Amino acid sequence: MAKKAHKQTDEWIVIVNPNAGVRKGEKDWGKIYDLLHKSGLKLFREA
Repeated sequence: MAKKAHKQTDEWIVIVNPNAGVRKGEKDWGKIYDLLHKSGLKLFREA
């Protein structure tokens, strides 16, 4: 079977589990979002 070449992309998917670390993901989400936003990334957020 031939190997498929993977196309590089500038898109990332970040998943934050709000239940991780005794809900620490939820508590830290504001800080995480601010850091991602300040980095200049285009963000789409879905609740």
